[in-house]
Amino acid sequence: MKRYFVILLLFFNFNSQAQTNNYEELIAEASLFHLQKEYKKAILIFEKAFLLQQPNALNAYKAAGVYALDQKKTEAFWYLNLALDEGWTETEALVIDPYFDFLRNNYDAEWQIIIEKAKLKEQQYEKTLKLPDLRKRINLMTIQDQKLRFAKSQTNDPREIEVLNQQINDSDFKNLNEAKEIIEIYDWPKIAEIGKDAQNNFWLIVQHADQDIPFQKLALSKMEKLMETKEIDLENYAFLYDRVQCNLNYKQLYGTQVNWIQNGKASGFSPIIKEDLADKRRADFKLLPLKIYALNYGFEYKNISFEEAEKMIKKI
Repeated sequence: MKRYFVILLLFFNFNSQAQTNNYEELIAEASLFHLQKEYKKAILIFEKAFLLQQPNALNAYKAAGVYALDQKKTEAFWYLNLALDEGWTETEALVIDPYFDFLRNNYDAEWQIIIEKAKLKEQQYEKTLKLPDLRKRINLMTIQDQKLRFAKSQTNDPREIEVLNQQINDSDFKNLNEAKEIIEIYDWPKIAEIGKDAQNNFWLIVQHADQDIPFQKLALSKMEKLMETKEIDLENYAFLYDRVQCNLNYKQLYGTQVNWIQNGKASGFSPIIKEDLADKRRADFKLLPLKIYALNYGFEYKNISFEEAEKMIKKI
C-alpha cells in the first residue's frame, strides 16, 4: 500500500495536454463503471488515472466511495482525507452518504475524525461567503433529492420503484417551489454568496424541474446576467440551456444531453445545432470534447465535418 502511494505522488506533478486528455478519458470510464455498480473495475481505472494526475476534490471523493463499497478501509479513508484537503465542503452530504456505510458502521473512531475534519473545513469555508445560511438551505434540499434517487438506483423491485418515483416527484415539486422563492429574492445566487457547492446543487434542483419549463427558462435568464463574471459555473449554464432546448423539442447547443438506454448507458447525443462546431462552443465553456464526454455514458463518438453536419441538416 505504501509503495502504491509513493508511486502515485511521483506522478502527480507530470502534466501535458495528452496526459490531461488521457486522465479525463480514464475518469469518464471509471465514472461509468461507478454508475453501473462495477466498483472493482472503477477502482482499477481510477488508479490508472491518478497515476497521471492528482484528483480534484470531486474525483477523490468518488474514489473514496468506490473503495468503501469494495470494503477497502485504508484507501477509502486516504481518499476521503484527500478530498477534504482539496476542498470538499459538503459535510451534511458526507454524514449520510450511503456509499460510506461500511466505514460508518465498522470504523466509528476513524469516521468521527473524518467528520470533525469536514466540519472544521466547512466552518472555515462558510466564513468566506456572504449568505452561508442560504448555502445550507440549498444543500439540505439537494441531500433529500439525491437520497431518493440513490435508493431508486439500488432496487429492481417494480413496487419499490413506483413508490420511489412518487417520492421523487413530490420532492422535486417541493424543491421547485423553494427554488422559485430563492430566485425571486436572490436572482441566481452568486458563488461569492453561497459557494460553488451550493450553486451547483441549486442548478441540480432547477435541472430536475422539467415539469416547469418556463421556470427553467427564467433561471437561465438570471444566469445569463452573470455570464461575464466569475460568479457562475458556465458548465451548469450549458447543461441547463441544452436541457431547456431538448424539453422544447429543439436541438441542443453544447451537446450535454444524451439519449438514454439502460444501466447508465446512452446510445448517443440528442441532436446538436451545427454539430461540427460543438467542441469549439464546449471549449469556450471549459467543457471536455464530445469524444471524451461520451465515455461517461458508454458510447464512442466521432467528430463530424462541416459537410457531414450540413447533410444532417438537409435530412431533417
